[in-house]
Amino acid sequence: MKRIILAVVLAAYGVFGLPSLPKFNVSGPAVVQEPREAMKSTVKPVVRAVSKMSPIDRLWLQTIYSNAAKVVAADGIVEPQVIVTTEGLRAIHVAILKFIWRGMAENPPGEYEDLSEAIEKVLGEVIGKDQRSLTPDLRAKAVEVFDAIAWAGLGKDQ
Repeated sequence: MKRIILAVVLAAYGVFGLPSLPKFNVSGPAVVQEPREAMKSTVKPVVRAVSKMSPIDRLWLQTIYSNAAKVVAADGIVEPQVIVTTEGLRAIHVAILKFIWRGMAENPPGEYEDLSEAIEKVLGEVIGKDQRSLTPDLRAKAVEVFDAIAWAGLGKDQ
């Protein structure tokens, strides 16, 4: 019986060949795009604050803000928009600092003195300090600034 099964399998292989397996596209680590020169200048306070951080914490910052940019960009594509005002963008920043930064990355408040203030200053410059509706242009600026903050987290000689 075993010989018959083996003969059938070999015959099927001879006629049809090996089955093709699906190809998986395995990408490397997330790549943070270098921001425009004007945005580099805007995030200089964050770059200065990041220079005092450990490499692991810079990686946390990069990952968190890169993902925040993706969330803001994707908001409203499949479901109705959730982030509809500048206050929603600030809520993301607060959530990052209070829950992710302190909880997951285990950084106590004040670990990096100037970081929160630097990010808040940059957000204020880009999206403003007043509460207003999030227009497509303002959403694009928010994505750009979150990506630029992630870029600052690379900790390169910027």
